[in-house]
Amino acid sequence: NNILIFDQQSEKIISKIFNIKKINFLKTRKEEINLIILIITFLKFQFRYFDYLINYINYTQAKVVITSIDNDQRFYRIKSKLSVITIFFQNGQRTGAGDIFEIFDKKNKINSFKKKYSVDLMCVFNTMTAKLYKKIIRGEAFVAGSILNNNTKIFKTINKNLVFISLFRSYGKVLKIIEK
Repeated sequence: NNILIFDQQSEKIISKIFNIKKINFLKTRKEEINLIILIITFLKFQFRYFDYLINYINYTQAKVVITSIDNDQRFYRIKSKLSVITIFFQNGQRTGAGDIFEIFDKKNKINSFKKKYSVDLMCVFNTMTAKLYKKIIRGEAFVAGSILNNNTKIFKTINKNLVFISLFRSYGKVLKIIEK
């Protein structure tokens, strides 16, 4: 198949966009290991799991690799190894506490990441998140909003209750990457 989904956990979001019955999944959490690909990887004297993933993608001859697991740094390295189109869909709110931006900020090597990490298309929730991603990953950003929320039916009932929803997390840190 021309499309390969990187990580089985992407199914929930990707199924809102594509007919997943016609799409293959690469199970990146070691739920399944393809023995043939593993042998090919070892015969090439490659012993890292990332090498296995690259060999799997190469073996399937996928033209497009898609994920909604935008916290997986391995996905951003695929373009440096293969000439496939890579697309990710943001799957959750990014606040800089316990997510990909905090990981990059802790390593404090943002410029070196941008040299290694790239995708063809980043489908993100908003322009602020797009700017943050563009600081650490090369690629085009497209503000798509939340795929799951975009597919939720809106009920037009009048409710006279007031609800406050907060994204507060008690990490006590301010996202430093925004300031840079």
